[in-house]
Formats: sequence, C-alpha cells, structure tokens
Amino acid sequence: MDEKMKYMQEDVADFIVRNSRDGKIVTLAEIEASLVYGDEDQATDISQILKSIGTDLDLKKIDDAEGNTFYYSGNEMTDKYAGIIIRVKDKDILKLIGDTVREESRRYPRPTYVTMFNLPPYNLTEGELTDMLSELSNDSEYADLKFTNASNGTLFVYSNKHMSKGYADYLAEWIEVGQDENP
Repeated sequence: MDEKMKYMQEDVADFIVRNSRDGKIVTLAEIEASLVYGDEDQATDISQILKSIGTDLDLKKIDDAEGNTFYYSGNEMTDKYAGIIIRVKDKDILKLIGDTVREESRRYPRPTYVTMFNLPPYNLTEGELTDMLSELSNDSEYADLKFTNASNGTLFVYSNKHMSKGYADYLAEWIEVGQDENP
C-alpha cells in the first residue's frame, strides 16, 4: 500500500470516528468533501478506502428510506442510536416515539420521560413534541401508549401492553421523586 493511500485511510477513519463521537452519521459525499490533499489526483474511490480500512474501528453503514448510505463507527455509536438518527432523518417520528416507549416499557420496564424526545438524537422542539403527543393520543395504532405524571408534574409515557397503570405510576413517582428522598 502506498503512503498516500495509508493517509487517506487514516483521514477517512478519523472523519467517521470524530463525527460518530459527536452523534453524527456521514455520507460518502461528506467524507469526500473532508479529504483535501491539494492535488487533482483525488479520484480515489472512497468506498474502496472504506473496504480497505481494518476492522478495529468497527466502521458500519446504514441506509435511510431513500436508499442513501451513511457511515459511523460502532466503537463510538451504537447501532440503535444510528437507527434513531436515520428514522429522524426519514421523518418517521411518530413511529419512532411509539417504538421507543414500547421498548422501554417492555425491556426495562420503565415509563419514558416525555422530555427525552427533546434531546439528541430526537431533537424535537416543544411544539413538535406537543403535536406528536397529540397525534399519539388520537391514533388507534398507539392506543396502548398512556401518560402518567409524577407528583412534581413530570410527564411520562408508557405502554399498557407491557406494564400496568399502577406500576407505571409507581415507577414515575420513584424515578422522579422517591429515589431522591431515599438515600
């Protein structure tokens, strides 16, 4: 392998890793734009560089609904997080919220902070979140999703397929109020 190819591999890998650390996935075009070597001989196929990079960085790819491919480092970002970013890009927010709440209710089990959807990678504004919660409440596909409040007013959502109202109420209160009062 020639010296230039080695540098290009390092630069491509570094670009993907840095973006993954920042919670971003990148396209081939973004990778190509990041490679500036000051010569006209930059016609190297980035996909070939990606294939030639070793497996220690765990470089992965994921496609959006339109077939665009994005890259990220599995050492810096989980597959689940990358999947959430793709679904946000695809504007599949309502289903994403529903799936997230159902998974948290089933897997952990716990109710989900509604404000979690204001944070990365969801990044919903207050208005968008209010609209989504209203849609959830009115869509029969999400009839299992219910709301509960802790005594301090913090709003949670849970799936009654995976936990009872009483248990969701108890956990919301414990998470938000009780555990702080019990050292």
